[in-house]
Amino acid sequence: MSISPRSAETLDHTRLWDEGCVKSFIEETTKNLIEIYSLEDMRAMAMKQKRAFQPVTPYPLSEVEVRDKFYEKAKQEALKILEQERKNYVAFHSDRFKKIISQIIKQLQFLVYYVDENGKPQKGKIIVERKVVLDDVAKGTWIERDMQYFEIYTAEGIERVNQISGVMARLNELSDYIAYGDIELQELYRQALDLQPEIIWEKKKDVKA
Repeated sequence: MSISPRSAETLDHTRLWDEGCVKSFIEETTKNLIEIYSLEDMRAMAMKQKRAFQPVTPYPLSEVEVRDKFYEKAKQEALKILEQERKNYVAFHSDRFKKIISQIIKQLQFLVYYVDENGKPQKGKIIVERKVVLDDVAKGTWIERDMQYFEIYTAEGIERVNQISGVMARLNELSDYIAYGDIELQELYRQALDLQPEIIWEKKKDVKA
């Protein structure tokens, strides 16, 4: 007798990966498993006495002793159940995750690559330049700010960085699922990660801009 994993259809990311939800699930499941194990132990002890034609005596372990005896076993089983639920959840939504990552790959290919003056495709870089600028809030105050742009400092270059950052944020939202997915899902995710542009940090500029 044990506890079966919850149905993948009833689960979501929060219930399976949120720290608080996971902690509550492990604690509750461990507690329930300890009760199950103690009942099984009690029944096995009673059966052994009956087979030996001995009177059935009350279960000798206190609540504290029961917890000490079965806690580690129950907790490990609770963790296994959680891992199985995560695998089931990712398998259930696998096609949707693959479709999303495939779309992300196409978006990154469009955003990251450009054609140079020789007509050859090149993978662009994100340039990060630390400048001293006027604070928008505290008027008259100069602050350091990192300015990011794509290859050349233009309005289009800054907008492209924002677009790339948005796409990568979508990819990052799927990161928890990858270890539980099949080889195809993991390969798609790797392809998307490989499309991330290199980030180049320029030297700090002392001239106020």
